[in-house]
Amino acid sequence: MFELNEKAWDCKFYDMKVGQVTLSQDGLSAESLKKAIITQDYQVVMARFGKDHLPQIHALESIGFSYLENLVTLAFDSDQKPSSCPEPVNSDLAEVIAEKAQGLFKTSYMFSLSSLPDDKIDEMHKHWVLFVHNEPEGVVLAVTDDSNQPLGFVTLRNLQDAVIIDLFGVFPEAQGQGVAGQLLEKAFAFSKSRWNKGICVKTQSDNFAALRVYTKAGYRIVQSDVTLGWEK
Repeated sequence: MFELNEKAWDCKFYDMKVGQVTLSQDGLSAESLKKAIITQDYQVVMARFGKDHLPQIHALESIGFSYLENLVTLAFDSDQKPSSCPEPVNSDLAEVIAEKAQGLFKTSYMFSLSSLPDDKIDEMHKHWVLFVHNEPEGVVLAVTDDSNQPLGFVTLRNLQDAVIIDLFGVFPEAQGQGVAGQLLEKAFAFSKSRWNKGICVKTQSDNFAALRVYTKAGYRIVQSDVTLGWEK
């Protein structure tokens, strides 16, 4: 059974009605879900379930949802206490990072949806950096050069059950210089010092470059998910 909710955050950037499907014990059947989507005039609807929910995945496919990507969740924790807590970026640096973040995440499944303009998706990444920077339980960390220009960044949010990495990127001019590893070290040091938690991150199962970076830093795969999408 399914539940349909509007993704309010996404709507700010897409100027359209974007929905999210979750599982519910007493929710809608697949056919009722399809009627609700059409009746409520959703233009895009997303769903993400673990691979152990194959019947639900097949039910969504039967009403017009299509496969977008496979995701894996990786996690890292350690009993070792960091020697210090990294400083978050200031507002000026957050603005620079937000501008540079546009165009950095072209592997996102969202770019495969024809209903979502690429510039709107890039704009969402820009605003997400600033959103996390201003969140009480969020932080933006960066590795910078000698001129305090960002080489890469990571955004963290402390949720109820885990600290998660939302965005993690190294800018093109700094790739291959060990910046990714430095960012992950900073992320764990901050999470452990501030919140006393390990970290979780999701990435595409075929994003081998990202998987190499995470596993080299000690992350291990703990879950596998499928992302499905429906377009009007």
